[in-house]
Amino acid sequence: MDEGVARVAGELLAGADDRTGGNAGVGSNDAYIAAMADILDDAVLTDRVDGSRR
Repeated sequence: MDEGVARVAGELLAGADDRTGGNAGVGSNDAYIAAMADILDDAVLTDRVDGSRR
């Protein structure tokens, strides 16, 4: 991970928190994965189709 990934991850976490009006409950690992997908303009594949967190 580099500074760019960390910055995007922080922005994504802050945006999620802003949208929920508090702690969105998104973990840092999820934010790093989302940041890499965003930077690479790629998709993230998950088996959690119901939107739940484990």
